[in-house]
Amino acid sequence: MAIQEWLRGARQTAGFAVMKTLLRYAAHYTSQIALQLVFATVWVASQLVIPWLMADIIDNGIMRNDVVYIVQRGLLMIAASVVNVASLLTMLYFLTRVSAGISRDLRGDIFEKVIDWTGQARQAFSTSTLVTRNVNDVKQVSSFVDIALRKIYTLAITIIGAVAVAFTLDASLALLIFLIVPFVLLLTTMLTSKVMPQYAKVRESIDSINRLFRQNMHGIRVVKAFGKAEYEQRRFDGAVADAYDATIRAESSMLLLSPLVLLFANVLILVIL
Repeated sequence: MAIQEWLRGARQTAGFAVMKTLLRYAAHYTSQIALQLVFATVWVASQLVIPWLMADIIDNGIMRNDVVYIVQRGLLMIAASVVNVASLLTMLYFLTRVSAGISRDLRGDIFEKVIDWTGQARQAFSTSTLVTRNVNDVKQVSSFVDIALRKIYTLAITIIGAVAVAFTLDASLALLIFLIVPFVLLLTTMLTSKVMPQYAKVRESIDSINRLFRQNMHGIRVVKAFGKAEYEQRRFDGAVADAYDATIRAESSMLLLSPLVLLFANVLILVIL
């Protein structure tokens, strides 16, 4: 138990250090991140306005046979759609500049750090590991920035906005939304805890692929001279298969999240109907 608690504490400390480093790099793009969040908010708001206008058309336009009111609200829906598309494109523009800029800065700093290492420090890391850190791991950081600024943020404000709109339309029915929240939180926790070790295996497998590829490219004459081509091919195929299996297990688990959440949402719609 003591060892497990120490490992858990070490992981938490490492996680805080990683987030602190990421925030330090993100600080160089504060204005662009702020603009991205603003347009993301506008994008979500324009999405939520459309169903509200549709309900308004039905209640106050169709039910009263008021054609003028229907046309006015229809024009507002078109305007909301235009704002939705424009804000989405602008949001993606700033998001791309932020994620690409952080990746550029990270790769440049990693390269400068490695160049300044002493020979003893350099021997602690294989070339394949350093290549993976500077290429694949930085790409993972970029993906995390994209997920945090685009998916997580927009999902959070979408939920808040949708709940607010639902309560303005019908408070009693809106309370049913909270029935699926515990299930979604439990599902997300279970899938995340299952996926994290698989992503660690993916990184290890990519290290192995880079190492084997580099060794064979540098020692191709030796491999052919001793007739080890088939042996090296089997080793490389094994490393590729390991990366493939780990990636499939990790991605298939995460891909379950969206359809399962959608399933809960559709069940909730049936309950409301």
